[in-house]
Amino acid sequence: MRLNVQLENGYFLYPLGGYSIEDRPEQPEATKKIEFAGLHKHVIEDYFLQETPRTFVEEPWDKISIAQKLAFEDELNKEIGLTSTPLLKLFGKGKPKHYLSEFEFSALCKCSNNDDVLFAVRKPKFEHQFAVIHLTWKGKKEESSFPEAEFYNDFDEFKYLRMYPDKAEWEY
Repeated sequence: MRLNVQLENGYFLYPLGGYSIEDRPEQPEATKKIEFAGLHKHVIEDYFLQETPRTFVEEPWDKISIAQKLAFEDELNKEIGLTSTPLLKLFGKGKPKHYLSEFEFSALCKCSNNDDVLFAVRKPKFEHQFAVIHLTWKGKKEESSFPEAEFYNDFDEFKYLRMYPDKAEWEY
């Protein structure tokens, strides 16, 4: 199941511990309850504890729709070879794995002046939480080391090292 929850500011939640949904059929008028376990610290601080939530993205970075999010994730899976023939996977045949194939990804936003997408990333014992990946839109596994990723420890590091410099260049 590809459950996606998007905040009003465009940020997609990517809880490390998953979701819990409470819907009582015997009480159809009751409020539905969704709980999240393991949100990134910046999400709680920036979007829930502030009286006025912080801005999620700055130009040239754009919020994305759920349809775009799924398309970016699907394309990344194709480019790193995670959508290859199941029969080949069963027998261990096929090309060497791409280094990104060991990660889980959740698309968050896109740079409007190129095909760079910010993904929240997960991999056991990996300290970085975010990666900017340039999608090639080849629609199939890349033959080289593409796509490549720029990793960031946290969302603030992404903002200060990538989003704000992109904004300054965009406005110049």
